[in-house]
Amino acid sequence: MLFIQTDLPPVSNAFLEGKLEMAHKIVTQHQTVDSPEAYVAIISVLSAFFLVFFFYNVRDILRLLPVLLGTLSNKNICLNIEHISKDSRSRDATAYIMSLPTGMLIGRLELLHPSFLGNLPLGWTIVFTVGFVLAYILLKRLALLLPRPRKIAEDEWKVVQNSWMNYFILGSILSYIVGIPLILLNVSDTVTSIAVLSILGLFCMVNMVRMIQIISKRCSFMTTILYLCAFEIIPTGSLILLGFL
Repeated sequence: MLFIQTDLPPVSNAFLEGKLEMAHKIVTQHQTVDSPEAYVAIISVLSAFFLVFFFYNVRDILRLLPVLLGTLSNKNICLNIEHISKDSRSRDATAYIMSLPTGMLIGRLELLHPSFLGNLPLGWTIVFTVGFVLAYILLKRLALLLPRPRKIAEDEWKVVQNSWMNYFILGSILSYIVGIPLILLNVSDTVTSIAVLSILGLFCMVNMVRMIQIISKRCSFMTTILYLCAFEIIPTGSLILLGFL
């Protein structure tokens, strides 16, 4: 329903200086006003969760970063991470908590804003985007229920299951390094979005290559494709689909 604002002068004054005064505003009943206070509160709460974890585990994170960088050039380092329980636990916890700032960045750029959310304020868009990223992680965790192929060793299978977290952490950190300064410098959201998506997409491709290297070495082409769909294509494709809804 539309409400027309008609703050018009008397009819006798309808024509003044040769101009016809007309109603100039149309306000929709469902128009949403973004509250700066709500936006700041939402961002503050999400940031607080991340910062508390980060400063509590900053030593482990800094120790882990060189190891994760090594996985880009040497797939055997992925195996080493799975063998060292301290490294794997730190990696897992860091990847989960990284979903908060990564979701906040994606939400700020409105890369995932499906039409069924309507005209939400930016603050709530960020909240829903963080939820979408958590759902993405949940889909990946559900893939752990898949049986291990008999031809793949247990340590290699752990790499297939968990290596995405190595590259999710690296991609997230690089996207902050690139994306946040672009936002602060008021670079257009289009340019910033392309940069962030390119970074995250690149590390996603690296993970897919690692998975293919391990699975295809032991299994048939069809089996490789099926596991690739379960671990990577379906979760990532679901996120991409949300961006086009």
